[in-house]
Amino acid sequence: MSRVGISGAEQLIIYEDALNKGYGQSCRAAFLLKYLGCAQVSILHGGYRAWLKAKLPTTDEIAKRYNLI
Repeated sequence: MSRVGISGAEQLIIYEDALNKGYGQSCRAAFLLKYLGCAQVSILHGGYRAWLKAKLPTTDEIAKRYNLI
């Protein structure tokens, strides 16, 4: 996972566009990340659409990736 910038120590938030049509992909991703050793994994309740509907902040800024190897 370090190749994609995940060390396992950071907080990871998993989300889908909307949980009612993503067939639980975020749940499977969260399970897999926890299985692979990421201790702090959460699922955004309601998905990305709920986040937008609540008018919470978003950005189109690309986060800087750090090579951990």
